[in-house]
Amino acid sequence: MEGLKIYKVFVYGSLKRNFPNHFLLCASKFLGEAISIEKYALVDNGFYPYACKRGIKKAHILGEIYEVNENILKNLDILEGYPVHYKREKQEFIFLNGLFCEAFIYYVENFKPFPFCPQKQILILDKTYNCFYYPKK
Repeated sequence: MEGLKIYKVFVYGSLKRNFPNHFLLCASKFLGEAISIEKYALVDNGFYPYACKRGIKKAHILGEIYEVNENILKNLDILEGYPVHYKREKQEFIFLNGLFCEAFIYYVENFKPFPFCPQKQILILDKTYNCFYYPKK
């Protein structure tokens, strides 16, 4: 569609390639893997992961950056429950080739435990951007 605004979006969970919600990005241009400059806690509530700005040990997040048009961004906002559940803001990221990029990221401000969560662990990224589990206290 001509005339639509183009945005860059950083994804780190179910929107990544080979994950269930990636279908929303099928018509979008994959720009590459990137790492967040800002540190977040990547939390798994038992249903999906989310980036959290405060409250827990934080690290840089490895994810993917896509160019999306405004219609796709609106669909992502619906999926993420923006602005009620998730917040969205532009942050700086670094591609694995060393180039910098500004893109939107969806995040929550504070860690909110989900009492109905069947999984009693939080997912956190270590400094090599690999996942490991850290038990909740």
